[in-house]
Amino acid sequence: MRASPITIAELVQSGLINHNELIIMNHREYSPTEATIRRDGAIILSSGRVCRTPTEAAKHGAGLRSVDGWIRWRVPRLGFTRLADLRRELAARE
Repeated sequence: MRASPITIAELVQSGLINHNELIIMNHREYSPTEATIRRDGAIILSSGRVCRTPTEAAKHGAGLRSVDGWIRWRVPRLGFTRLADLRRELAARE
């Protein structure tokens, strides 16, 4: 078993998501939010804010205090697959 959780950077390194991949967070309680993934795993919100984790990006993108960014962010290119599902897929490979 892994000692630390899988990161966005590891998803990029594995090829499951691409450098500059568009991700979208949409929910009835807030406006749709777009962001892109950098090669190093940082998430760049449309406002230009740089976030280190999906949860940090979701909190700032939606203006919420508590949200699970791994569940909220989706990858349109992959049929709106959640980041959490991609993390689980990579974990299953290890």
